Amino acid sequence: MAEFSGAAQVVEFAGTDISGSSRTTTINENPGEPEKIDVTVKGDAARQFLASFPGGANTTVTMEVLANAASDTIEAIAVNTSGTLTVLPEGDVQGGISATIAAMYLVGKQYSVPYADAVKWDLTFNSVTACTYGTNATA
Repeated sequence: MAEFSGAAQVVEFAGTDISGSSRTTTINENPGEPEKIDVTVKGDAARQFLASFPGGANTTVTMEVLANAASDTIEAIAVNTSGTLTVLPEGDVQGGISATIAAMYLVGKQYSVPYADAVKWDLTFNSVTACTYGTNATA
């Protein structure tokens, strides 16, 4: 696959395009370490552990979006709203990369108005489901 930039990326949440003037979208899959079960007995010279279950799925997506007229869709989404989040980093093109996470919750929404700089939205989504990577079937 050839390199590409995210300039044409599309991000949809619950069927609504929230891309606006998105600057950065980060998908972080962090299930955590497997639990360890201490099986040390009195005669052992060092602690002994068994690996337990691996960490469960935990996917966080963060976005930085420049505020503009297209960000009205972000304003309309309330915190704790849930839905499927789809990231199309190459844009809405047939055969392009697709990352889909079901049951995402908008858990953080921050509107920053700095002096003499771009006004932006910072969004944080979280889900206990894994991200599914594939290709975009429609354009």
